[in-house]
Amino acid sequence: MARRKNLTPMSGELRIPEGWVPPGPVPEKPRAKPEPQPPTTTLGMLGHGLKRLALVVGAISAGAIALSLALVFLADAEASSTLPVVFYVTGVLVACGGLWSLSGHEWVPEAGYEQVEKEGWVSDAFVYFGIGLTIIAIGVAFELLL
Repeated sequence: MARRKNLTPMSGELRIPEGWVPPGPVPEKPRAKPEPQPPTTTLGMLGHGLKRLALVVGAISAGAIALSLALVFLADAEASSTLPVVFYVTGVLVACGGLWSLSGHEWVPEAGYEQVEKEGWVSDAFVYFGIGLTIIAIGVAFELLL
């Protein structure tokens, strides 16, 4: 077996010559975007929660309005009665989603559920009920205005 005479140096044995400059500009590292801090005051928490509620109710209401407009144009339904009914049905479905979220846990671990998990389910159910009632209230407002 022939021995190899030219061995490459290991990385620790390499020396950088004096005066050597890396070619081209050195790219800067992108700065990490600071994460938004949660609100620290009660008023800030209420404002944050109301903003989230407005976004969710607005998105669901936009879907309900689109559905009612589709029913008005495609089924030749009357808009003054279709819009409130669609909002009523949507609100009831969202509120029933809150009830289903409480009773939809079929698999139970041997040790049972933790108290924190149960509290989260009840909190979610109240949020669903609140969103559903808000959507029903919007339907009542449409019925009174139209």
